[in-house]
Amino acid sequence: MRNQKDFTIPHCLPFLDGVYLVINTVPDLAVVIDSPSCALLKAERVQGNHDFLATLSPLKNNRLYYSSADLSSLSMGVEDKYVASLKEADKNPTISRIVSTAISMAIITDRQYDMIHEEIKDQLQHPITEVPSRELYGDWLDGYKDTLAALAKDLPLDTKDGGDNSNKVGIVGYMMDRNEGDHIGNLEELKRIISALGLELVSVWPCGEPTDKLAQIGQAGTIISLPYGRKAAQIISRRNDAKLIDAPLPLGLDKTKEFVSIIAEACGKQDIAERFIAEEEKQILPKLNWIIPQTFLDKKIAISGDPYTVEGLADVVEFLGAEAMALFCSSRAEHAENEWSKKFGVEPIFEPTAVKMQTTFEDLERNDNLDILIGESTALIGMKNSSLLLVEFGVPSFFAHYFLPTPFLGYRGFEGLVQRMLNSISILDFINYDQ
Repeated sequence: MRNQKDFTIPHCLPFLDGVYLVINTVPDLAVVIDSPSCALLKAERVQGNHDFLATLSPLKNNRLYYSSADLSSLSMGVEDKYVASLKEADKNPTISRIVSTAISMAIITDRQYDMIHEEIKDQLQHPITEVPSRELYGDWLDGYKDTLAALAKDLPLDTKDGGDNSNKVGIVGYMMDRNEGDHIGNLEELKRIISALGLELVSVWPCGEPTDKLAQIGQAGTIISLPYGRKAAQIISRRNDAKLIDAPLPLGLDKTKEFVSIIAEACGKQDIAERFIAEEEKQILPKLNWIIPQTFLDKKIAISGDPYTVEGLADVVEFLGAEAMALFCSSRAEHAENEWSKKFGVEPIFEPTAVKMQTTFEDLERNDNLDILIGESTALIGMKNSSLLLVEFGVPSFFAHYFLPTPFLGYRGFEGLVQRMLNSISILDFINYDQ
């Protein structure tokens, strides 16, 4: 969202970042980018910055390749450099598949990648999955979703064993943006919830495991679709002849309850789900009796992130008695699945520029209407001249890292998220104690 005089950078990562996130968490995939060497530099946002445990482009076993294309070779239709990069990736003994995509300066030449791949496939040991680039008009969520969809179409899947698979489920469209403990914790919590319903979780897409683990989703009789991979889930459910369930991101108590209830209803586990939800809430709610009135009540909070986390975080903020004062979404508006302005009383701002974020923060702080920001590292572009505290959450997170399981999804994730917010607000209260 920008006006004619605002040329500052929008708060939205590019298409290629989403591709990188998927490749980083599937350790036997290589990616070839038809681009100059800047493709390698762009990966640094993930490798060693957002993800301290990244495996995308380490010093050893690099899985990122680029064609070193330049304007001259692209404009003249020279394919040698791109083909050479595919052959170089093919030599990597640790991979099972090559994923290919391109940056904007390559796709405007209308290079026919499918024809190139068909011509050289007999010269390669590994198959190629093409992710048609939307660098010119897509964003990082498009890159993530499109990569999952391309893999859903191309990856071989396990076949069902012929027995009863009605209790076997798979999750497609999880946002595993790094290999650190926050996502290890989320995967453990998802498995715990599914198991509590009397179901078996056979695979999560993606989950930090190689493609043979992803292939196990072929055993699932039910596919649970999450927002980051709706199209991929549809493709897999058709290939599996499996039931498809569209579920929300289980971020916060309300969304987790909805997540559990939707799955339980589809799988005939309603009675089990009701008991499970009641027991989980019985364990959690008493812990909030003190901290809600003492710490969270009437706090003014801004939220920044992708639309699915922003919606979940706004639910959490409201549940804790605080108020969401500004909602910034680091993606195109087309990704949002729900209308929030009526729900939260705040109009979300998609792809906000640095100037828009900065003026919004300044206006809110001027009227003492803002205490903390929950959001990504890149939200700091709007915090110039601001004294706000940042609870770092989302993509990218350059300063908050987790080696032990530290979930933010599900019931245990709700407690972990409240803990993060509580500690930051307590620091804020201490800073403001004598003011």
